Amino acid sequence: MALLEVRNLRAGYGRTEVLHGVDFIVPPAATVVLLGPNGAGKTTLLHTVAGLVPVRSGDLTFNGASIAGTPAYRRVRDGICLIPEGRGVFRHLTVGENLLVSAGPEQAATAVDQAVAIFPALRDRLRLEAGALSGGQQQMLALARAFLTQAPLILCDEPSIGLAPVVIDELLEAIGTLRRAGRSLVLVEQYVQRALDLADYVYILSKGVVAFVGEPAECDSGTVFAQYLGASHG
Repeated sequence: MALLEVRNLRAGYGRTEVLHGVDFIVPPAATVVLLGPNGAGKTTLLHTVAGLVPVRSGDLTFNGASIAGTPAYRRVRDGICLIPEGRGVFRHLTVGENLLVSAGPEQAATAVDQAVAIFPALRDRLRLEAGALSGGQQQMLALARAFLTQAPLILCDEPSIGLAPVVIDELLEAIGTLRRAGRSLVLVEQYVQRALDLADYVYILSKGVVAFVGEPAECDSGTVFAQYLGASHG
């Protein structure tokens, strides 16, 4: 059984429909990379799954139950974690407080140790407000928070945007840690080849519809990218 199943999904903003009958499946313990040009509907799809954009028609099934009509807070409670573009932290809480908020009661005693094991750079910043961190450090904190939630499904929207290459390496390694821990991930990422290295499955959106579904090896020739993205992935 799929962890997340999206069937004939239509969604958008106001009078504008962005997704036009999207089918999308995320198996358990799998990483699905979602690609497409700007405006293709990638963020809208993640936000609809997270409950931030209403479903116009179609269905969303999570762990075998329909969630199309459930509010965002219920989806968080049920195990869907969104890391939005532009960081996902409580800016006015300290780094340590951000981590403790994300950890369940059974993890509270070890939450900080688990987080700094993944991101050692956070160790000396635990008493700083999260808003005082650099962009890369805030994204590290957002990923650490996602790890501590124990959510089985993590939606990660452009984690590397605006960051230095050395920070991107660390972030993508942390995403690999989440993958190895058995979490299912939906990853939207501008560094296509790096994302493909983490992927089990690839979807390409184009103008609000699914233009391609396959495995990373099917994308190696670059033909897929030339056809659907208008450029090579090199």
